[in-house]
Amino acid sequence: MKVEFHDFSSYSALIKCRDACPISTGAGGYCCAVGNGEYEEAYNTARAPNPFVYSLGRVCAHPCENACRRALFDDAVSIRQLKRVATEHHSKGLGHFPGKQQTPPNGKKVAIIGAGPAGLSCAHDLALLGYTVTVFEKSPVPGGMLYLGIPAWRLPRDILRMEIEAIKNLGVEIRLNSAIGKDFNLSTLWEEGYETAFIAIGAHKSRDIPLEGIDLPGVYNAVEFLFDINMGKPITLGERVVVIGGGSVATDVARCVFRSSQDVEKLTPDQMKSTILKAAEVIQSMDTKKEPDQDELTHALDATREAKRLSGVKEIHMICLESRDEMPADPEEVEEAEEERIKIHTSRGPRRIVAESGKIVGLETIAVKSVFDDQGRFNPSFHENSESVLPVDSVILAIGQQSDFSWIGQDDGIKLTARGTLEVDPGTLKTTSDRVWVGGDAAFGPRLIVDAISNGKTVALEMHKYLSKAGKDSKMFKMTKQPNRVISQDCLYIPRHKPDCIPVDDRVGKIEVELTLSESAGLREGERCLQCNVNTVFDSNTCLLCGGCADVCPESCLELVDLDSLEKTEQVNKTLRARFGDGQNSSSQYEFASIKATAIIKDETFCVRCGLCAERCPVDAITMEKFDPVAI
Repeated sequence: MKVEFHDFSSYSALIKCRDACPISTGAGGYCCAVGNGEYEEAYNTARAPNPFVYSLGRVCAHPCENACRRALFDDAVSIRQLKRVATEHHSKGLGHFPGKQQTPPNGKKVAIIGAGPAGLSCAHDLALLGYTVTVFEKSPVPGGMLYLGIPAWRLPRDILRMEIEAIKNLGVEIRLNSAIGKDFNLSTLWEEGYETAFIAIGAHKSRDIPLEGIDLPGVYNAVEFLFDINMGKPITLGERVVVIGGGSVATDVARCVFRSSQDVEKLTPDQMKSTILKAAEVIQSMDTKKEPDQDELTHALDATREAKRLSGVKEIHMICLESRDEMPADPEEVEEAEEERIKIHTSRGPRRIVAESGKIVGLETIAVKSVFDDQGRFNPSFHENSESVLPVDSVILAIGQQSDFSWIGQDDGIKLTARGTLEVDPGTLKTTSDRVWVGGDAAFGPRLIVDAISNGKTVALEMHKYLSKAGKDSKMFKMTKQPNRVISQDCLYIPRHKPDCIPVDDRVGKIEVELTLSESAGLREGERCLQCNVNTVFDSNTCLLCGGCADVCPESCLELVDLDSLEKTEQVNKTLRARFGDGQNSSSQYEFASIKATAIIKDETFCVRCGLCAERCPVDAITMEKFDPVAI
């Protein structure tokens, strides 16, 4: 195949999945590779920009999938699921980083504060560049919200631990139980020889709302609740629980509570005793050096532990200001929550927590008229005389998080914004201190995991430029000619494959709910990709303007028009000057009247890359060419 390099960065928006991804993953590349059964190539493509490719194959909010052009025809490609398929079928080994050799140590020390996805992604890239990296984490475990905020039934801990171990194997040191402002501060880091620092502490502090009864026993905030669940701490909720909020954190909390209720419903006292005895037998078999049934042991311990920690829950409710269509949580998560018998009350706002004798007995709510005002600002309004009381025993607030910056000293040179976040350059993520950067939730408030990873990678590159005086990378595309036919003949007739989930009644403890697509389903789903990274390229010097390509196009994407009917945009003028020269006019407004020519207009929206135009062309003026980004 012929390969050419061009500065086509301005055309990256044509590849909508890659353009929507904060780390510019070539989603179409790995989807098509899975569709061809080329799992090594699929993994290499997915892993190259992403040190948490296994985790995001399970928990990414998939902005790529939300932008997928296939949705214009029927349903978007299951991009996140195909990433998971790629990670589970390749043979390179966990943590394998394709095409990148680690640079020898350069002797420069960098401090990263926070071992979440932003901090660890930054550490990963800096370690590859030869820096000595130390990550300081206030919790007893690394992973940040990946570990402490996302339940194990969504992200198995062995997956996350292995990815973090791969980062540590690059030479990254992680110091746990080390909190900034308590165990160290920025000035002590400078004294220890660190040259730069990255603030990636996340947003682990819950926001408060002015709600009567919020200080009563039995009121929890979602972040602390999830931390306690994931760290195995005991919690007492009562029989009826309500979660306030409509985002992904709220659904996670409600579904964690559901698992506790399932454990209790499924285990009678006799069953509990039997399960504990079975767990003891398995543990004893380990002492006698017999091979234990690890899955059976894990299930037994999970079920008994969860049943003991959160016992007696019979009703789980969610209330949120938004309507069903406005809920910020992923629609699939909402559907799964409803499958798990969680009652969702939309367009209701909390009014007060009702108590009797100091004990919670209910939550008074009011009907929402609108969530946003005429200017689109968050400003809820309510219907008068629409109050009602929902009987509950405990309340969990999932209404947002913020960062704790109480550790900042007067001499640190770091300024806060009016929103309570750090003042930051949005391009470089540098703070007002010359050698301190910030990213992730600490910079912009709660965002997607993939956004945090993107911030970490940006900071790694900016630190490298600062410390090594390196120049900016040149973003280019390489173009590789492809066969005319790049999609399967039945591509548009393949329905979307949705992953199976385990039965609702089996969703207990830490058992993973969503299953991976089968190999056959993955192959077919990969074939659904419209291959937006392959484009039709026209050679105007060869083209006869016969119109055959427009005639054969099944989606009517091509049209031949007179040149003077084109809008005189700068891009059109630039193209004309490149094709015909400056002629009589060297200004930005090209003289259309002086040129008698025809243009071929292509509507990229519905092009399915079938290649019929290239096959039809009698002079081979049309080629199908694959665009791939590459650093030159």
